[in-house]
Amino acid sequence: MKLTREVTLFCTIVQGDSFSSCFGKAINNRYICIYQYNVVTLNIAKIEKISKALGDINRLKILYYLSDQGGCGECSGIQDVIDLAQPSISHHVKILTEAGLIESEKEGRNYKYTLNGALLNDYIGVLKDLRCIAPAAGQD
Repeated sequence: MKLTREVTLFCTIVQGDSFSSCFGKAINNRYICIYQYNVVTLNIAKIEKISKALGDINRLKILYYLSDQGGCGECSGIQDVIDLAQPSISHHVKILTEAGLIESEKEGRNYKYTLNGALLNDYIGVLKDLRCIAPAAGQD
């Protein structure tokens, strides 16, 4: 099952009786209506994997550390944030990497980790789609 928010950036320009279409441009300062925009899709298995990866305090600490470092940090910095042995840190980093939340890159003998901001934004978007709007006061 795929959860998709299908959207497309599309403009309609009205000029007299004629209609023309464009993508993101105004022509002769005429009326423009923007309908939608594109969003990447996530399947239910990927959403589950991300949710499980976010379900541990140590993995959340790693993500917050990387976020505080501008989205990128080294393995040695993670050790300073989490009071765990190196094998345990490697385990948590592996789960975050497999979920796609971080990407690793080897630099010499060390690893550098980067947040996958696009995936995080897509995941947050899927969660926002689950929200429930409370009825107004006095309505059932």
